[in-house]
Amino acid sequence: MKLDLRQFITPIIKQIELRVCDFNLATNVSPGETGDTIHQIVLGFQFDQAAWVALVFDTRPDADPVYDGEWQSTIEENTLDCDVGQWMEAYEEIFENESNVTFTTVDGKTVKVGPYKDDDEDAEERLTTQLAELFGSVCRESLKNIQSRSLFSSMPLAITACLRVDEHECQYAWPDYDSRGGDSDDGRITAS
Repeated sequence: MKLDLRQFITPIIKQIELRVCDFNLATNVSPGETGDTIHQIVLGFQFDQAAWVALVFDTRPDADPVYDGEWQSTIEENTLDCDVGQWMEAYEEIFENESNVTFTTVDGKTVKVGPYKDDDEDAEERLTTQLAELFGSVCRESLKNIQSRSLFSSMPLAITACLRVDEHECQYAWPDYDSRGGDSDDGRITAS
């Protein structure tokens, strides 16, 4: 199986643009109170038990800037309408069919992942981490594209709002957990 990850960036960007354009504080379904300013914008994803990408506008003023999994309570209401089913197919190819998958990364490099072998005790963690990093890079690039065009600046942001990409099982995070909440937090955004 071959999978070019770049093909997923534009559909995710289009869905984020649509959600930003249609955003309404009064009808926002997220952790926090309806009508409060946005403190975190989380682009979450999963690829192993199901394949989806969700965009959550978290309005809780006390949301933990390092890791706060509350965004997961509203996945169903915030799942983007973009087909990432091939992410789970790649996972199954590696783990169930014990085959390699060749990925073209977001920066055009070729990476082979797999196969999974039962006799390698570290294989599951190593391979799922590799996959989380590959799929997480798609989400990161999509979110950074929106950020670079200042599309979030028109939204009702808190003074210290931040962007996050989180894999459902904590296997990937952007910015990484060590830099979140500090001066080097690449996910900080400001209201205009």
